Amino acid sequence: MRLIYNINKKKYYDWLVKKLKSLHKGMKENRIEVKREDKAYHDKYKKAVPVNWKIGGNVGLYDPTVKPHSNQILTKQLFKGPYFIVDIV
Repeated sequence: MRLIYNINKKKYYDWLVKKLKSLHKGMKENRIEVKREDKAYHDKYKKAVPVNWKIGGNVGLYDPTVKPHSNQILTKQLFKGPYFIVDIV
């Protein structure tokens, strides 16, 4: 009797592991699909355009800060740099 009980527990355990793996795989795929849909909606809403930077190019970093009570507001440079692009993440 004990042998049959252990076999049933083993079968149930194997079935449960298989179902949980299947469930986790489905959840992961669903999460990825939802993220793609969110990105597509966001890009459409914000009218996003893909960047066309190339490794080896130069870019300037926008810096809108102005010190308080400064008399150089009109002559301040808006960009710092140039910075060299080494990698695109």
